Amino acid sequence: MQVDHETSLIIDAIEEFGGEARLVGGCVRDSILQRDVHDIDLATNLLPNQTIKALKLRNIKTIPTGLKHGTITAVLNQRSFEITTLRHDVKCDGRHAKVEFTNNWQADASRRDFTFNALYADKHGHIYDYFGGIEDLKARRLNFIGNAEDRIKEDYLRILRAFRFHAKICVGDLSDEILNVCKKHSHMIQNLSGERIRDEILKLLECNDPFPTLKSMQESDVLQKIIPKEVKCEILSSPLLLGTDALVKLALLLRTTKKNDRLSLGEYVSKFLRLSNKQKKKLLFLLSNDIKTELSEKEQKNTYLYLVENYIVI
Repeated sequence: MQVDHETSLIIDAIEEFGGEARLVGGCVRDSILQRDVHDIDLATNLLPNQTIKALKLRNIKTIPTGLKHGTITAVLNQRSFEITTLRHDVKCDGRHAKVEFTNNWQADASRRDFTFNALYADKHGHIYDYFGGIEDLKARRLNFIGNAEDRIKEDYLRILRAFRFHAKICVGDLSDEILNVCKKHSHMIQNLSGERIRDEILKLLECNDPFPTLKSMQESDVLQKIIPKEVKCEILSSPLLLGTDALVKLALLLRTTKKNDRLSLGEYVSKFLRLSNKQKKKLLFLLSNDIKTELSEKEQKNTYLYLVENYIVI
């Protein structure tokens, strides 16, 4: 993968201070998949205060966004870069992890969730793959690093992340092992914060074809922990929905329930997912039964109105 100018300047600053820095996670994964890379995350063997000093010597702005977990944000040419010190988990309770810093790259990789999320790249484009992530990525399959149940028990959000990355990357079904473990621990989802659940669900719904994944979530008793009514996931199988807003897709799902249940279900889901007031207002509007039946050309350009009127039976 190619490293852009700003990223190179940050890595150079860390190297000049005696440290090492590599790109990690999604930016490496998406580059291998030849997808657009948006956010650049880096890992370094410098401690957070050392990283801050290294960047200040090169007049690069830093923000201490998560020092407790070793993370700072560098800002260069109006771009943000998250930089995290190598670490390993000391204790996990299913929601949070206590970490210690390390200088061992493989130890840092071993605390990550899936093999293709534990890929690193240096500024020359060399890929470091400790757990067969490239092979899994090329095969479009999802594998946990180590034992799936152990990793899920460390952080139950990984149940939702497994389904989200399945929708985003994978071909075929998740393994029976992963599906069974997700089903076994699905009740723990309700112990997670609504914000974390919301982020995963909306990212999943943004995927091009979330239908197969949502169906697997339903069969694994996972979707019911978020939407406690029977919904028809096939509503999202239409190619016409490509690029559609995630809230629209959520509304489409909820509108497959009984008409009298929709608004109360929308209220429940909005609260459970901690939607913003703006998001809640939009979702409830999409679930209402008084949407205009005729749309002007201007209104048709507003995707969610057009889709609701043309692809949902009211």
